[in-house]
Amino acid sequence: NRGTLGKSRQRILFRIRINMIPHYNDPNYNYQNYWNNRDYEHQSEVLAINKLLSIFRFPFSRIADVGGGFGRHYPTLAPFAKHITLFEPSAKLRNLAKKTFPQLKVLHSFSHHLPLKAKSIDLVSMIRVAHHLTDLAPTFSEIYRVLKPGGYFLLEFANSANFKTQLQHLFSDLPQVPIEKRSQANISKKTIAFVNHHPQAVLKLLGNTGFKVMPRDQAAMLWEQEEEAFTTGKEGETEEEIGGN
Repeated sequence: NRGTLGKSRQRILFRIRINMIPHYNDPNYNYQNYWNNRDYEHQSEVLAINKLLSIFRFPFSRIADVGGGFGRHYPTLAPFAKHITLFEPSAKLRNLAKKTFPQLKVLHSFSHHLPLKAKSIDLVSMIRVAHHLTDLAPTFSEIYRVLKPGGYFLLEFANSANFKTQLQHLFSDLPQVPIEKRSQANISKKTIAFVNHHPQAVLKLLGNTGFKVMPRDQAAMLWEQEEEAFTTGKEGETEEEIGGN
């Protein structure tokens, strides 16, 4: 029933709103300090972003950093864009981003409802966000809507097919549905969602949404193709590693 599905989706989105904002707005929780002893994780993301985006020899016109928090990856993304807008639901993190990077445009938004015109963004990055989303479909649809034809989606997600989880399912199939990582106590407290996603499920959903996914070993081919597209004024037909529109 279409009406029932619509109401169900609204309830899911409402739960996302009421759970996500208090967590990051909590005065007793400092997300910036969370990264103080996680330089290895941060630098691994920086390395991956630089390696992926360095394929392009020219800056993107507009990048949207969805769920960009306090602007942790703004210094990494900045060299690749003429204009960057950070979208973040938490007022506390938005204020911190504005204070740290006065030149950065920061707007209030949820990943499933971006205040952007259709086909207006060249690249969307979404890093350290998907693990809070039990249903990725609304977000993927929204990102597809705002991307220009030939635009790119740079996505990071917590992988449920990691070695530890595979060991736990040594004698059973690894679930393709999101795997809950919260303790039972936190689930009872209705804390912010924390899930791992199966790569095949994510890739399938990207494909169903309209994205084209390109294997990593073909990424280097974009270098010359994108440069040629830029110099001739034509739109490239190849896609970035995890999602091309």
